[in-house]
Amino acid sequence: MRLALAASLASLFAIGCTDDGPPIDNGETYDCTRETRADEFSVGIMKTGTAFDFAITSAAPAPPARGDNTWMVQITAKGGGAALVGGALMAKPFMPDHQHGSPIQAMATDMGGGAYEISPINLWMPGLWETTITATSGATTDQAVFRFCIPN
Repeated sequence: MRLALAASLASLFAIGCTDDGPPIDNGETYDCTRETRADEFSVGIMKTGTAFDFAITSAAPAPPARGDNTWMVQITAKGGGAALVGGALMAKPFMPDHQHGSPIQAMATDMGGGAYEISPINLWMPGLWETTITATSGATTDQAVFRFCIPN
C-alpha cells in the first residue's frame, strides 16, 4: 500500500514544473478561455502606475505566446505626460500559480523618446504569466503588471 502511494505521489510531481526548464508534457492543454485574471492583449494596452503610464506598443509574437517574446514599451509621465527618456527598465515574468519565474532574464534597451525594447520575455510554459515592468528615473521608481494567459 505504501509503495502504491509513493508511486502515485511521484507521478504527480513528475507532471509538475521546476525552474530547470519546461514541464513534462502530459498531453493536457491549458484553457485560456477560462482564465479570468488575464488582460486581453491588444497593441497599445496600457497600465497606469503611481508616476508613469506603461503601454505595450508592439509585441512579437502578438499576442504573447509560449517561448521568447519581444515587447516594445512606451513609458510616459502619468496622465499622458512627457516621455521617460534615459530611464532604467526591468521586466520580470512570473507564474503566480506555480510560484516561479523565467530562467532567462529579459533585457531592456532604450530606443529613445520613451520607447524601450524588452527581450527576451521568456514565457516558457502554458498558464497565467504576470510580467512586472519596473521603470526608474532619478529618484522615482514605478511599476506595472501585465497579465497574459499563454496557451500550449
